[in-house]
Amino acid sequence: MSLIKQACELNGWNRVQLGASGFTQPPAEIPSWSAWRGVWFTARHPSLLLPITPAVPLSLAWLVGGVPGVVWLVVGVLVLLIGVGVTQARRGQGRVFLANLWRPWRWWVARWFTYGYLWPRVALRCRLGVQDHATGQILTPRVSGVCLTASGECISLELPVGLPPEELTRKAGVLAHALGTTRPLRVQVSTARGARVWVHRRNPLAATVPPLPMPTLDVQLLKTLSIGKTETGQPWSVPVWGSHIFCGGLTGSGKGSILWSLLHGLAPFIREGLVQIWAVDPKGGMELEHGAGLFTRFERDDPQAMAQLLEDAATEMDTRCRSVRSTTRLVTPTPAMPLVVVIVDELASLTSLCMDRKIGIRVERALGLLATKGRAPGFALVAFTQEVSKETARWRDLFPTKIALRLAKPVEVDMVLGDGAWQAGAQADAIPRHTPGSGYVLDETSNTPVGVRASWIDDNTITRLAATYAPQHVQQLPLALPELNQPPTPHEQTPVIKIRQRSPRQSTRARPQRVSNPACL
Repeated sequence: MSLIKQACELNGWNRVQLGASGFTQPPAEIPSWSAWRGVWFTARHPSLLLPITPAVPLSLAWLVGGVPGVVWLVVGVLVLLIGVGVTQARRGQGRVFLANLWRPWRWWVARWFTYGYLWPRVALRCRLGVQDHATGQILTPRVSGVCLTASGECISLELPVGLPPEELTRKAGVLAHALGTTRPLRVQVSTARGARVWVHRRNPLAATVPPLPMPTLDVQLLKTLSIGKTETGQPWSVPVWGSHIFCGGLTGSGKGSILWSLLHGLAPFIREGLVQIWAVDPKGGMELEHGAGLFTRFERDDPQAMAQLLEDAATEMDTRCRSVRSTTRLVTPTPAMPLVVVIVDELASLTSLCMDRKIGIRVERALGLLATKGRAPGFALVAFTQEVSKETARWRDLFPTKIALRLAKPVEVDMVLGDGAWQAGAQADAIPRHTPGSGYVLDETSNTPVGVRASWIDDNTITRLAATYAPQHVQQLPLALPELNQPPTPHEQTPVIKIRQRSPRQSTRARPQRVSNPACL
């Protein structure tokens, strides 16, 4: 405390009273800089004067025309707003106009009341702060900026020394309750002593996402293929070229939306031969049969054939590696050397639930080879499963892109996205049942979870895709399954090779007789 007193004396604050909780208000005779600080703060933040901005034109109208001038000004502004609103409504932008009209006032309330006046009290109530042992004060995160998002607000915080961003993540649930929202907060570390907190007050992914426009025929778009939208209103893009995709979710969670959104975006590349689809559907084709015309290879009946398809993909991958070595480190898709996307639906049916253990071992080995070596030669693996444990998805950690749809338990979220994902805001176990295709992914730049929803592709659109974007110069697989319990046609019968057993020949040559040594007789 003596050092603090000396510092005060050197700065002219000789009579500043010190208490147990820090500095108290200085005496009246000591010049106070509070008024100047207020003026300087207002000059730095002119948006604080937004509520009194209409007072300027009203005052001028009153000085010029008195009360009638004020009335005519108000009437003119209302007529102008109504005219612009009607024009925007005829263009189908009525809701956008109202949102933009109300947006500045929403922002002012959020910036200067919710997170300006109430935030320090909320932080203290949630015990979010550190104590300065020199003064005894509790230092809380300072709000440096607020921006509105499609789901709520994004707060930029400056953290005091001694308060790590992990503390915000740990108390995300308490802060959400204090701020009056039932959805989890999402924390992103922006700088060494800064963080961004997303407050979700509504679900922007409640409405069904329509199919997105077809992408242009640019192979670079395969690294950022749009298949839906995020909770911020931006397009949701996933990398297909140079990555592998793992999707886990309960039955009815919308794995089909992810699958067909991918195929919808890949359709132009499939038709031009830049992408080949090798698909496996252990459900007998219940999911993928409608789009079988898009596939170069497709197996849906025999587990032995499914394992063979995966092994053939691994063999082709090794052959391509030998053919392009010393020429490139990452194969660019071309019609001569296309990107091969291997799709495995219901992975558990071929691994942990497979009746033949030998087939399961073959499948796991082929998947491991594709996941470890497939990126460079142009092989992408896309796997879907309901069971996300290691017994089912042994190689799940080898998939760079992971999608967590609706799951049953928080621990399953961490299994898919990584440790700490559920606590960071990826509460996939709380996704409503009526929003299939909704889930969480990890942001590539900040490694924080982001809410996403894939577009909905109906059966008619799938059939039209298979007929319009079928691969050219590739022999198509039959769309209909063969009739069961029917005798095979003559050309389908397996030829039987009869081997005639021949008796050993009798040698016509006389065997030489063994002559004994006469000397031994």
